[in-house]
Amino acid sequence: MESAGKAGKWGFGKKPAKETATQKIDWRLFAWLGVLIIVWVCYAFFSQWAGLQQAAPSGGAKITVIFRATDSSGAILLDKAIAIEDGKTVFDATKAADSTLKYTEYQGMGVMVNSIAGTAPAPDQYWALYVNGKFASAGASTTTLSGNTLVEWKIESISSYPQ
Repeated sequence: MESAGKAGKWGFGKKPAKETATQKIDWRLFAWLGVLIIVWVCYAFFSQWAGLQQAAPSGGAKITVIFRATDSSGAILLDKAIAIEDGKTVFDATKAADSTLKYTEYQGMGVMVNSIAGTAPAPDQYWALYVNGKFASAGASTTTLSGNTLVEWKIESISSYPQ
């Protein structure tokens, strides 16, 4: 059995007479390193988590767009349902629905549809755009889709254009 004043086999229980400056620095250094490691791990975890949270909305919810195009006699040229991201434009949906779409893009004004499903209107006609049964008040490249939508393109006479 050892006496009360001596340290055990591994040196535990032994108290130095006076703590040296080097021992104080070592302890503080380890404390700061521990804090830095904890901060770094938290930053890495939370920044990755925040990045995942921000990425989720950009995937966008899919909506169903019923796309229909008719000629001047009312005959259906194209009728199909497509899935597209919510917030896309009517023009995006039109391009997705018709691989033969022909259009002209005007700088600062948007697009003008020239032909859908291989059909172009006569010189005194145009492609009229209807969204959910109502004549569109804006062009296809600026009208955004929200929720399930019916997009109709109809060949109509220029003289019947709403005033």
